[in-house]
Amino acid sequence: MPGRGQTNPVNKLSDGPALGVAATFDSLLPDGDLSAVVVKASVRVDNTGVHVEVPALLTNRGLVLPLLDYCCEHRSALSLDWLKKLCKACWLFIEFGAAHRGLSDRALLNAFAQRLHTGTFGFGDGMDPTWLCWKPVSRYTAQRILSQLRTFFQTFDELRDLKRPWQSGYDRAMEHAAYAHAREKAFLGYTWNTESHRTTVGAVFSSPLPRAPHVQDAEPPAFPEERFMDFLLDGWRVGGRYSFRDMLITALLNGGGPRASEVLHLYVTDILPDPELPESALVLFHHPVEGAAPEDWKDVSGNFRSGQRRDYLRERWGLQPRNLQLGAQHAGWKGAALTSDYGSKVFRLHWFPPQLGIIFMRIWERYLIDLTYLTRTHPYAFVNILRGEKGAQYTLSAFRGAHSAAVERIGLEVSRLLGTVPHGHRHAYGGRLARAGVPGHDIQNFMHHCSYESHLVYTRPFQKEVVQALSKASSVLAGSEASRKWDSYVGEVDYRMRTA
Repeated sequence: MPGRGQTNPVNKLSDGPALGVAATFDSLLPDGDLSAVVVKASVRVDNTGVHVEVPALLTNRGLVLPLLDYCCEHRSALSLDWLKKLCKACWLFIEFGAAHRGLSDRALLNAFAQRLHTGTFGFGDGMDPTWLCWKPVSRYTAQRILSQLRTFFQTFDELRDLKRPWQSGYDRAMEHAAYAHAREKAFLGYTWNTESHRTTVGAVFSSPLPRAPHVQDAEPPAFPEERFMDFLLDGWRVGGRYSFRDMLITALLNGGGPRASEVLHLYVTDILPDPELPESALVLFHHPVEGAAPEDWKDVSGNFRSGQRRDYLRERWGLQPRNLQLGAQHAGWKGAALTSDYGSKVFRLHWFPPQLGIIFMRIWERYLIDLTYLTRTHPYAFVNILRGEKGAQYTLSAFRGAHSAAVERIGLEVSRLLGTVPHGHRHAYGGRLARAGVPGHDIQNFMHHCSYESHLVYTRPFQKEVVQALSKASSVLAGSEASRKWDSYVGEVDYRMRTA
């Protein structure tokens, strides 16, 4: 792929009128069928040998270059998942514009926001003359799509400074959409709250969607406490053989509350006997890019080196941190609250109950025996044992699939609402801390939340506790004068209904 200062021949097309005052979004799109797919692009941004891996929108007229420029410019600040969703949001908008040729810019922006909320099928006959066949998305998803597009549109002045020759109709159409959005927003006088996706959607594209209902968060779906040991010992046993790797990951998730993607960043050297309780495990989660490299790192002369994990991975293993990779090896890093303890940007896992740290260490010692027979071309702790390339990095999708099979193995249903997915273990950990009376600021620290409010979902009373409190209050009321009066009301209503 050419560098960002070079012209891509595939985009040397004349497929739409020039951008001008009279142009509309649809008039700038290429004629004929439109098609696109989100792909992984390896882009050289300068004359060095360094390439940046970003998502890109590849159309039947080549790459959408403004979007590629945006992804390259903001790769260090935004997650790969966010950028992939932005590519998909841009294509949704292009598809909608192509299906509504002749609409004014203002009408197009309004209609797009509304159809995300309602879908494109008619309410009476269920027909969709546009053949977009969109189903309604959740309010949160609609808000996210519109917010991402708004953020992208507002950067066009910065992108133009890159002197990139935007030549395809897709490029010019997206540029026009950015101007149209800015013009219509200013004309209508609306503002957009960028602090939260939980505000009304209408302000984004001037689209008056229904007011959002006030909904209190439900109890986080946690993995069933009473079935955890069954899951650990029986769920991960197939044909008389234990999957020690998956048992270890499960113990980490349920006993310490990290996210599954964070576990896949662990090196073998990040797991040690706890100096304060040697039979338990000390597990340190270093930042995958800026965390300190292992102490056993040596240069070509045999001298010990220090530095960041990004440098260690590149120089020692020829790899990128997993949160910077696209594809199956990708493992996200959401942004946990870190400390500077242990000479690194790191957070420590806190076992609760503490016995799970001892259980983990017993399984870890057994797992290391299997690990010694495998050739690894990376420093990561969790690897393929029986399936795939032996010794290769274990992937998040592989663990999720194995987790579902293990859940069904002990007779449970795989369901996010039941907490029987990997993230349900994190909720089980948070709920366990809250039920034990652990103070809120400690729950925040143990779960590595950056915000104090994030832990409140585990500490406020939920439906089960509310019903129990009401039942207790009713038992106090029983036998009182007020209770006898209501009993008489029940009898009177019962009599009248039978004689009506």
